[in-house]
Amino acid sequence: AINGRHGTDLISLANRHQTVLEALGLLGSEAETAVSEVMAELDHLLRGAQLVRESSPRTRDGIFSMGERLSAAIVTESIATLGLPATLVDARELIITDDQFGRAVVDSRATETAIRNRLGGCTGVIVVPGFIASTPDGQTTTLGRGGSDYSAALIGGALGADPIEIWTDVDGVMSADPNRVPDAFTLDELSFDELIELSHFGAKVVYAPTIHPARAKGVSLVIRNTRNPEFAGTLISEGGAPTERSYPVRGVTSLSDVALLRLEGDVMVGRSTTAERLFRALASEGIRLLMVSQSSSGHTISFAIDLANLERAKTAVGREFELEMKAGWLDELVVQEDSCCMAVVGTGMQQLSGVSGRLFATLGDAGVNVRAIAQGSSELNISFVIAREDEDDALRAVHGAFFKRRSRKARIYLAGVGRVGSELLSQLAVAAPPDACTKNGNGRRRIEVGGIANSRVALVGNGPIDLSVWRDRLDGSQAPASALVDAALDDPHAFKVFVDCTSSIEVAERYGELLDRGLSVVAANKTGFADAGDIWESLRRHLEHDAPVYFETTVGAGLPVIRTIGDLRATGDRIHRIMGVMSGTLSYVLSEVMDGKPLSSVVRDAHSRGYTEPDPRSDLSGLDVARKAVILARAGGITTVPETVPVEPLIPAIEGDLDTFWDVLPTHDASVAEKVEKAKEAGHVLSFVGEVDASGIAVGVRELPTDHPCAAARGGNNVFSIWSDRYDPSPLSVVGPGAGPGVTAAGVYADILRALAEA
Repeated sequence: AINGRHGTDLISLANRHQTVLEALGLLGSEAETAVSEVMAELDHLLRGAQLVRESSPRTRDGIFSMGERLSAAIVTESIATLGLPATLVDARELIITDDQFGRAVVDSRATETAIRNRLGGCTGVIVVPGFIASTPDGQTTTLGRGGSDYSAALIGGALGADPIEIWTDVDGVMSADPNRVPDAFTLDELSFDELIELSHFGAKVVYAPTIHPARAKGVSLVIRNTRNPEFAGTLISEGGAPTERSYPVRGVTSLSDVALLRLEGDVMVGRSTTAERLFRALASEGIRLLMVSQSSSGHTISFAIDLANLERAKTAVGREFELEMKAGWLDELVVQEDSCCMAVVGTGMQQLSGVSGRLFATLGDAGVNVRAIAQGSSELNISFVIAREDEDDALRAVHGAFFKRRSRKARIYLAGVGRVGSELLSQLAVAAPPDACTKNGNGRRRIEVGGIANSRVALVGNGPIDLSVWRDRLDGSQAPASALVDAALDDPHAFKVFVDCTSSIEVAERYGELLDRGLSVVAANKTGFADAGDIWESLRRHLEHDAPVYFETTVGAGLPVIRTIGDLRATGDRIHRIMGVMSGTLSYVLSEVMDGKPLSSVVRDAHSRGYTEPDPRSDLSGLDVARKAVILARAGGITTVPETVPVEPLIPAIEGDLDTFWDVLPTHDASVAEKVEKAKEAGHVLSFVGEVDASGIAVGVRELPTDHPCAAARGGNNVFSIWSDRYDPSPLSVVGPGAGPGVTAAGVYADILRALAEA
């Protein structure tokens, strides 16, 4: 019977194990009997602790051992049901320790003898619960958190197993903490020395004592992922990975909650006993030193410790040097609590000069101040202390500096899956896996899509989206469209690009937030860039600070218009005037009408080809051209944008729904035909243009001489003519297709690649 205050929790635990036994078909088996016996023993221990109202370390070890014992019994029986001979061996028969309950110290010689005697002749599958051991007189002990890895290494080392596989929940040892450095990757190989250093500075993949039994017996370790069994993991051996000059550093890691203390004074100069007294005082309190740095004269000793030990350290140092401080020979202990300790680890640093220089130059470029530095003569580890608030920036900067040639994934978040957005996803699917080159040409980034949204719902998840099934998955999503931006902001990946293929002002309103959080923004959405209010003001401020905003397709689809204007201005040119046929739709419509076709039939044809907006009135009204002219005026720094841009539309506005528009449109065929005939009589071409100069912005239908640069726009082509100090009287012209989802999507894709190359 289970009762007492612990009863409810214990019953719940028993029920969970009963559920597992039932699911595995093990009811009535030896495993069920073993589980019942362990649960009864646990109940007994808990009752005893409840009665005496005290839980000693010895009792706690007994309690903590139960989970492994329960699991081992079930695992053993499950293996047997698969037809494999399986034997459960109690770890307490194999691993012998002292009586430091909670983190017992292993008697290596006695343990090796026990393991060989008990397991040497065993056949089949042997299941041993990890983490558990015993004293020579049979009292249960535990090996500390992570002790199962240690158990495996002790058994594997004693039996000469090579390699010893440690199965955990990650793919192996990472080059940095992936929660802080999204660009971190799994290391193929490491040396034992490198793993020890990384473990000391916070890499928690392997329990540190695990290393020693394997190393002592000359066998290697392999870290594997139970959730990704196909992955090879990380091999750890005496030699480690062959040194690559490109990657002298194997990992970058940090400890966050650190205090940096500094003892200094003239009396320390030339004295050899000060350091000895300092370290003895700290050792007397059991305080572990994370890093030590001393000036060459001995005037100053800096040391880093866990923040949790700060008060005890201050007391110990104050007690040891009380007289010197009272006499003024030593200064008061200087403490910087808001610190973190970072380490750059790699045996390859021994063979390559300049690593320290690159490290500290990188930190300087990132605006990170170094408070203390320590580097051993082996050059295996360069340790330094910085402000805690700089930790994430420093980790990413240093990791990027030493692994910048490594393949890196870039994640795309796409808002808008109409014609352009859908075509973009098709292009991404076809183009994958060709990668985007980084701007220095040394590395490549694989592009994956992390989120997609239409006007109603968003498809977001923890990994890349399969582009072969995105439409069905998006249709079945319950997440609101606004979740896309939130997912992009929360994604820890280092290289993220938010792509806006909507015409939504709500999406444009969040550009500033995205940019402030380090994302690049690629926009085909004109709304924000043509806005007269807060959205444009926010964008303007970001652009003035070289924010990663790419909006080429807001003006010329795939044509390099914005980039050309930017290059002119960057090289000192001054732009006077821009005039262009800025609508591929109207270019196509008017060229067809000039050939004698009725307006209504041409617009229907353009709509069916995907040249127009879903509602063609957006094109015919000229408002789209007006927005483009505003964007060009701002990009070229030509004129102050008025609150309202005058527009002369091709035809008067047609009110009502889209069906009404199609019904009414033929009534305007005759008036447009008259304009065409008038232009032809004058030997001119009818064009719809936008014009920007110092006097302002004008948009509308114009008759142009056939030799005018903008008269070259035919069949959906755009023409942008730019007059500047360098290009006058003959303008610089950019000519090419300006309509169609394929062209526009390709322009968006090019902006994405540009954003990644410049990241």
